[in-house]
Amino acid sequence: MYGLKLKRVPKDKDKISQKTIDRYQKKLVQWEAKAAAKISKLQEKQDQYEKELEALNEETKEYKKRLTWLDDSDLNIHIEKIM
Repeated sequence: MYGLKLKRVPKDKDKISQKTIDRYQKKLVQWEAKAAAKISKLQEKQDQYEKELEALNEETKEYKKRLTWLDDSDLNIHIEKIM
């Protein structure tokens, strides 16, 4: 080939541009807002199930069904992790 040889300089992989950091910070705010909205909906649903449990007799099939729904949902565990 003609001319000077090109020197290959490896890219600095560890360096993240400020533009990328800003973009992900905006995304993080959006994701947190979505998560908070979803958790509030789930919390309302869980409160509804708890109210239904108070109204039902402990011996009925519906009571046991609601109780298993509440036991199966790990909403309280997820809320504690987030908060």
